[in-house]
Amino acid sequence: MLHNKAMKEITKNRFLSLQFVDELSMILGMSLGDFTSAIENANYKSFEIPKKSGGTRLISSPDSLTRKLQSKLYVYLKSYYHSVHPKCVHGFIPKFKAKASHHIKANAQVHLGMPYLLNIDIKDFFHSISTTRVRSLFANSPFYFSHEVSTALALLCCYERKLPMGACTSPVISNLICLQMDALFIKWSNEQKIKYTRYADDISFSSMMAFSHKQIEDIRTIIQNERFEINEKKLRIQSRYTSMWVTGIKVNQKLNVNRTYIRNLRAILYDIKTNGWEKACKKHFHLNENTKNEEELKSKFYFKIKGKIQHIGYVKGYSDEVYSKLNNQFLGLQIL
Repeated sequence: MLHNKAMKEITKNRFLSLQFVDELSMILGMSLGDFTSAIENANYKSFEIPKKSGGTRLISSPDSLTRKLQSKLYVYLKSYYHSVHPKCVHGFIPKFKAKASHHIKANAQVHLGMPYLLNIDIKDFFHSISTTRVRSLFANSPFYFSHEVSTALALLCCYERKLPMGACTSPVISNLICLQMDALFIKWSNEQKIKYTRYADDISFSSMMAFSHKQIEDIRTIIQNERFEINEKKLRIQSRYTSMWVTGIKVNQKLNVNRTYIRNLRAILYDIKTNGWEKACKKHFHLNENTKNEEELKSKFYFKIKGKIQHIGYVKGYSDEVYSKLNNQFLGLQIL
């Protein structure tokens, strides 16, 4: 049996050697005619979900055939990106190993204890990447696919002339699009003696010195030149004299979670213990008289609370006293 690394290399090279659309359709397990028909007649179901920060996020979910094709393509794209991705990128990294080192905790860890922090959010990250840009990605280095192959890949991966949120290929394509921006920021950060990480559309810089106006303008210029736009509402400059956050994790002296997060969790656990799962679910998980399949929602509520507790252990460490107490309280509750 081939080693995992060897398999990734074979998969990557097979994808990079594509010359014609019929070869693309073949590796995706479909005849050329059926493949052409599938990408020309792809259907998506669009719906909105609420954001934690307010407002809504548009999700476009592909039909089953399109999803199947994208899933097969994703195997090739992740094999290539895994071989070239920068260590400073922590979001949407393929996990080929059980102990993957790219996640929100690793992203935050880089900036732990630094006196000054700058967080930037890219506006409409996926939707700002057009079909034309995706086609250009595949037509140029390192792929150099033909116009026909590049167009077919762009049509398969895009919806309404942009990268959709809801397609499994969108995260890895966005990372491929950002390779040049990451390279520019790595070079610039090394010159400035600044630390840089990116988690999807969240960009973080930390420094021993306060950020100068020129440094911030340099960052703006690189982002704009890479055809992205900064979400000005989410641009934050923080210092050690205030709470400093990277991808939702506090990085002042040790990795930590928001106190409000813990207080709310304690209140929910107390409510469950006092009033039972059903009443607590109605209060905290918006279960009401018109809700269908109450048992399923109560089960989701149970696993949501469990997940929140595990997140505390994940960030603070599973030997942390706060985590241990909350987890023991949860385990001591009567099961649904």
